[in-house]
This record gives sequence, C-alpha cells and structure tokens, in this order.
Amino acid sequence: MGIIMQSQIHCPDCSNTIHLDTKLLLSGQSFMCTGCGLSVSLSAGSHTLVQQAVQGFDRLAAMKDDVGKQASQYFRKNRI
Repeated sequence: MGIIMQSQIHCPDCSNTIHLDTKLLLSGQSFMCTGCGLSVSLSAGSHTLVQQAVQGFDRLAAMKDDVGKQASQYFRKNRI
C-alpha cells in the first residue's frame, strides 16, 4: 500500500469524531472513540473489500502522478 490514508468517521454511539489510519485498520488495529470508549474495527467480511478499494485508490493516485509528469514534460517541450 503506497499511500497512508487518514480518515475519520463519526462514532455510532456518541457522534464524536474517530480518527483512523486505513493501513492500520487493514492490519487489524481497532480505533477507540475518545468520547465514549467504543472500539471500531473492520469486520472479517469487510477486509477484502476495503483492501481492494485502497489498492484501487493507490493505482489512481499513481496514474494521476504519471499524467501530471507527462503534461509537464509536454508543456516544457512545446514551451506552452
């Protein structure tokens, strides 16, 4: 996984913001709500789906970087 994705969700019990790191979430770590102490983690059935989504995001980010580099090279070459 190339990009560390910081995210946040609202606690289902108290609506406090829970900050999490997708890489750590995928590794099995749980995150605790500082408002009420509720522990949040991925269910076993969600792990594959979330991992595929993160990998897709990584691929899109790499494609975006590549397109940006190609555009910069084109503009420099053509003095645009």
